[in-house]
Amino acid sequence: SKAEELLAGFAQSPPFLVDKIFGHWAIVRAWLGRYQETEERARKALRAVKELGLPDTTGTLRDSAYAIGMQERFSEIDALLDESIGISNQLGALEDVGTSLGFWGKIQGRQGKIPSAQRLLERGLDIKRRERVLSGATMISFWLGEIGETKREWRTAEDWYRKCIIEQDYSPYF
Repeated sequence: SKAEELLAGFAQSPPFLVDKIFGHWAIVRAWLGRYQETEERARKALRAVKELGLPDTTGTLRDSAYAIGMQERFSEIDALLDESIGISNQLGALEDVGTSLGFWGKIQGRQGKIPSAQRLLERGLDIKRRERVLSGATMISFWLGEIGETKREWRTAEDWYRKCIIEQDYSPYF
């Protein structure tokens, strides 16, 4: 079958299998500053997932957008995150919309677009809370703390950081 052919073709290329099976760890690689490697692996995984006809590519799109944004190639990220959000909406996975908005907010903050970053981060966190799926909420709260620091609103930043401690979402990388 086509799926078997594609998987056999990736036998020599572990990034697909590693990123597909342990996809949530791709962001950790990016946090280590390995942006180009994260981007390359995410692109390989994305091609494979699309060729296999798997519907949920939201995480791979987000990881790719984050890695590209951290390399300050900002013009490339909007399409990736738009696609991620569109797929999440089609699948009814609103918590993934919240995560994508959080990633978008982080990248907007890196661009220096602080008001936009704050709005996106707050919307993402609001969706996660409303959906009662808090995985990733700590990450968004942390990024909101960074926004508070950027704005020199020290009390606000401290409050967001406290929320990270108090309202832990028990993501495997926190």
